[in-house]
Amino acid sequence: MDQLVNIVNGPNFKIVSIVLIVLAFLAFVFAKSGILTIHTKYVSMGIADKERKIIRQQLIHAYQSCMGFLPKIPRLDGFSEDKSRNICELIYDEMVNWIVLNHIEDNESYISIRQESIWNIVLANITNLDYNSPPFKERIFKRVEEDIKMFVKIRNEYNK
Repeated sequence: MDQLVNIVNGPNFKIVSIVLIVLAFLAFVFAKSGILTIHTKYVSMGIADKERKIIRQQLIHAYQSCMGFLPKIPRLDGFSEDKSRNICELIYDEMVNWIVLNHIEDNESYISIRQESIWNIVLANITNLDYNSPPFKERIFKRVEEDIKMFVKIRNEYNK
């Protein structure tokens, strides 16, 4: 106990305390900005925070895009609101898989593979074959391309 009292009353205690507080503050600022990653048993700061924000924004965009497309679907004979909503939710699930795998690119081959996967979901679930038309397919392909480019843009914005 006497040693502790001597350390606290020592001449260097205040300087050492201030330096430690400043170092802890700088570590916190660097971790939050992504320069430094801190992982302890109870706290994790740094890159994971940025990744969570990126994924969250991509998921929000995917949901808004899928559900925003629902009112734009042409109302042909035999149109079912529930079936269309189900297809949009299946497309959203597919986009969530892309986001979770965290390897989204905006090159032509990647986009064409993803467009085909979405189109296969649509074809497997439509009940009216009138939706299997080139103009509707083109709308789906264009929408998927826009979404993929937005996912890449979101990631690039956070990685600046």
